[in-house]
Amino acid sequence: MSNTSASKKISTNNATSIDKLAIVVVTYKRQELLENLFHSFECLKECPWRIVVVDNECSDTTGEMVARLEASLTNRWGKAQKDCEGNELHVVYAPQDENLGGAGGFSAGVKKAYELGAKWFWVMDDDVETVPESIERLAPWTKRHAVVQGSRLDYDGGNFYWQYDFLVPLGIPNPIAPAAFGRAGYKVMNTMCFEGGLIRRDIVEKIGFPDSRYFIYWDDTTYGYL
Repeated sequence: MSNTSASKKISTNNATSIDKLAIVVVTYKRQELLENLFHSFECLKECPWRIVVVDNECSDTTGEMVARLEASLTNRWGKAQKDCEGNELHVVYAPQDENLGGAGGFSAGVKKAYELGAKWFWVMDDDVETVPESIERLAPWTKRHAVVQGSRLDYDGGNFYWQYDFLVPLGIPNPIAPAAFGRAGYKVMNTMCFEGGLIRRDIVEKIGFPDSRYFIYWDDTTYGYL
């Protein structure tokens, strides 16, 4: 089999893929950063089922970027599997009539992916990037957990300290929660972050979509706690 043919074969290996994984991205006037994120999608070793791009600016430039990403992914992987609307696009563009903020954008994006038939929702802002083996690394954890928060690296390659423990009585994240994973390889959390949070469909069915009323702050903290 040639390298070209191999690159167009979408993996069905359950050990390295995530069933009907929809990446949900919210963007607003940050095309330069979004371009970096899109490039990282092109470098993924596993093909996500869908990428939903919520554009709070409703920009022609962003729409053109989405079209180029679609062409690139189709060239590499072929057409996507049909969704509940009968579409075979890898990238679904969702421009908004007004700026809904991050909270409203993620609410709209998760809702759209849900309606398309996604089983997992991988949510992220436009100022992050994925590493090529992201999906393979996350896949084994989806067999054991319904919500997964992947580790994050800073721009310099160092580990980012994320406050994963929400102190309910004080209403703040725990500033001194231990960062190391230990032998288990993971930490139990009671919150999440919309910079790479991964959520299973039945959780969305149980607690609903992200609350758009937060507009930009605390939406992910509260959603993770729920």
